[in-house]
Amino acid sequence: IQDFFCKACKRKFTVRRHTALYRLKAPSKRVAQALHAIAEGLSTRAAARVFSTSETNLRSWLNRAGQHSRNLHERFLHALQLTHIQLDEIRLKLYGTVEAKWLWIASDARTKLIPAFALGARTQAFAHQLVHEVAQRLAPECLPVFSSDGLALYFYSLTAHFGSWVQT
Repeated sequence: IQDFFCKACKRKFTVRRHTALYRLKAPSKRVAQALHAIAEGLSTRAAARVFSTSETNLRSWLNRAGQHSRNLHERFLHALQLTHIQLDEIRLKLYGTVEAKWLWIASDARTKLIPAFALGARTQAFAHQLVHEVAQRLAPECLPVFSSDGLALYFYSLTAHFGSWVQT
């Protein structure tokens, strides 16, 4: 793992600093291959056998990668100027859980950028959470067109965050 030396502060730091791989001893390529295999649908148990590592290590790598992605998402996706946002939800059956969950997604209709998402039940609270996160990511003067599958929960969330409905 390559190290750098800062001439200004006279400190040494690793190339992995501020990444999901920081302070991991495993080779970057091996971590990337394992995470890619899991993303393609391989279970963590099977990936542990294929990559000769423990399932605990793989879950740790997944958690670190997820948290790093979340941090990047929060850092770079703000003050967005979006014109059309699509709201939708997908029913998921997660491995090791009894009941299904819902993945709430807000995506830009033109670029397919996902400024906000939430994982939880199909309730008004999660609809509010999704729309609230979208509202926080938009530029202050931006008011996009919203479209959805017609779920009534979106209507109440959108009017709560953006004001009353006006029909022209």
